Amino acid sequence: MRKCIVAMQDGNYFMQDGLMNELEKINVIFEWLGNGGRVRMVREMRTHGGQVFAAGEALRLLRLEPSLVDHSYVAIFESEEVANKIIRIRETSFDWIEPL
Repeated sequence: MRKCIVAMQDGNYFMQDGLMNELEKINVIFEWLGNGGRVRMVREMRTHGGQVFAAGEALRLLRLEPSLVDHSYVAIFESEEVANKIIRIRETSFDWIEPL
């Protein structure tokens, strides 16, 4: 597998083994949907807007959008703990969340 440098929303970078293929993306999304769209953050993430999503924080999938930059997806989640606290997670960051 090739190594890819992935940029996160918080400005950090990390190395990842390749990018998800289409079947892996679909399986990840079906895992979320099979659980009512409920996921939790695996580790803390900060948005450019200054919001902090703590490790373990519960989120609910609102919608999936195609990226305007490439052929990937962007998942829009809302915090279950704080109303109107929204985070957009690019497909390259899907490993930052897991089904509840």
